[in-house]
Amino acid sequence: MTNAVGKLLAALVVFAVIAGCASPPPPPPPAPAPAEAAAPAPVVPEWQTVEHRNTALGGNVPNWATMSTTELEEFEYPNDYVFRMEQNGANLEGTRVLLQNMNIPVEVARIVETRVEQTFAGAQVGDQDFLETYFENVVKVVAETNFSGLRRRDDFWIRQQNRESGAERYVYYALYTIPRENLDAQIQAAITGVPAVTEEEETARDRVREIFESGL
Repeated sequence: MTNAVGKLLAALVVFAVIAGCASPPPPPPPAPAPAEAAAPAPVVPEWQTVEHRNTALGGNVPNWATMSTTELEEFEYPNDYVFRMEQNGANLEGTRVLLQNMNIPVEVARIVETRVEQTFAGAQVGDQDFLETYFENVVKVVAETNFSGLRRRDDFWIRQQNRESGAERYVYYALYTIPRENLDAQIQAAITGVPAVTEEEETARDRVREIFESGL
């Protein structure tokens, strides 16, 4: 009996040693890498330019027709304010006539009004009610001003085709500028021309004038 127990114990010891020497189980396979998101498809414009004024002569589209007005004022006309008008139509001559019949001074006044409002908003002075009230009167004067010094620089047209329907249209552009000093002076005159009766209104006028000293 004792001999049998001893043999059993010896067998268990040998089994434990063999188990301890066995190689560890292989590590689990790495998790598959997440699938890369597909690159977004390039945005294709709805309208494609198929012809422009300089096509027949092998020329290019002028920079001013594609650059923003901010870029034009910074790089092309640093001494001017830039205004680009645009008109769409079904045929070239009709589109050109529409643009010519546009009341350009009124359109310029509207654009100047918008820029005046943006400049004032960027000055972060909206917490003063009397200042806002005075400024509203300034905006009314600006909107009715026929700004002088406006110069027509160039015009350009393109013919476009709709990729889906095949429809065609013409887009006619016209470029205008006003010397910065000229327009800034007229803005200051508009500010001064709004009556300031009370001391608060006089303070508001001085503050608004200060905001626009550096231009639009």
